[in-house]
Amino acid sequence: MKKHILFYTVIQAAAAVFFILFSLTFVKNISVNEVHTVQNLAGRIIPAFPETESDFMQAIQYPSGEQQNTGTKLLARYGYEETDFLHKSPFYRHGIYVCLGIFTILFILSLFSGYGFFYSAGKQQKTKEALLSSFLERCLSDDYSFLEHPEELTGLQQGSLSDTFLQLAQKLRLKTEILAEEKDNTKTLVTDISHQLKTPLSALKTCFSIYTEADTTQEKEEFEERCKFQLEKLENLTASLINISRLENAMILLQPSPTSLTDILIEAVNAVYGKAAAKQITVNTEDFQDITLSLDKKWTAEALFNILDNAVKYSPAGTSVLIRIQTLHSFVRVEIEDQGIGIPKEEYNKIFKRFYRGQNAVVQKSDGSGVGLYLSRKILEDQGGTLSVKTAKKQGSVFVVQLPL
Repeated sequence: MKKHILFYTVIQAAAAVFFILFSLTFVKNISVNEVHTVQNLAGRIIPAFPETESDFMQAIQYPSGEQQNTGTKLLARYGYEETDFLHKSPFYRHGIYVCLGIFTILFILSLFSGYGFFYSAGKQQKTKEALLSSFLERCLSDDYSFLEHPEELTGLQQGSLSDTFLQLAQKLRLKTEILAEEKDNTKTLVTDISHQLKTPLSALKTCFSIYTEADTTQEKEEFEERCKFQLEKLENLTASLINISRLENAMILLQPSPTSLTDILIEAVNAVYGKAAAKQITVNTEDFQDITLSLDKKWTAEALFNILDNAVKYSPAGTSVLIRIQTLHSFVRVEIEDQGIGIPKEEYNKIFKRFYRGQNAVVQKSDGSGVGLYLSRKILEDQGGTLSVKTAKKQGSVFVVQLPL
């Protein structure tokens, strides 16, 4: 469109310049013709009547003198009258015809160029609208492949409308991809939840069935305890699933505030103390200088508790868990080292996935849902931290938590 406007403007400007030049040339020729006429009169009259030279020059310099009426009557005898002088004079008549002809040609050129401009612009606009319409239909069909192939967009000239459409298409594609990902995650989540709930529910059903059919009080007490255990397991799993769902859907908002690192560690260790004492596992913390961090105390302690809980769960009785703290330039490094079964390198990233449980036989036999470490990483990453794992020098694993200063 801009090119067409520029082309049309150039044509109109050229026509105007040409017409102005012609008009100036025409006026110049008129003045030259008048000079030639006066020169011809002077050459004929003054040499024949030298005494009339002063009167002649006075008449030329002052054309509206008192002798104008006498001259008008005299020239009228020969047809030189003001009303039809231009028509009778060959010079002026020719000039008028040429002027009208040029004006007509310029008018026709201007008319055709304007028509051509608007026709071309309209045709291009229709083509562009048709192309935009086809792209919109493809967007409605969730087909955004044209964004990956710039050659398909060559028909869309640069402009505010085209740019806005492309931005809209990019956002729609992104939202479509997010919705598709969320849909897949929902399917996976439902499948995982069904799988995780199936085992404790089945065990609970079996225990309750045996409990109702037990003949002795001892058998009833035994299966009553088993039912309680399965219920606790189901309750813990449900609580973990709810926390994951609420975190992933931003229903739980982490609220960082100035918090003592010592207070966070005390809360996490106290939560795991009972399990550790039952297995005679000691949880020790190396001396460190306390530091205040901007974290959500409750959820950060929950993340560290999940790590400590795994360390106690998969460590032999009578071992220890060591917590080391190191303050660096931009973050605090918290290492939790256990003396447990260890983690193969090929599972370093897998263990942080939702519902993943290691291939080790001890892990498979132990109670757990595979959501603790996933939840811990989610909590820490949402606060700008990280969680990773490495192999301990002697035995077990070292979980490395980095918290931003």
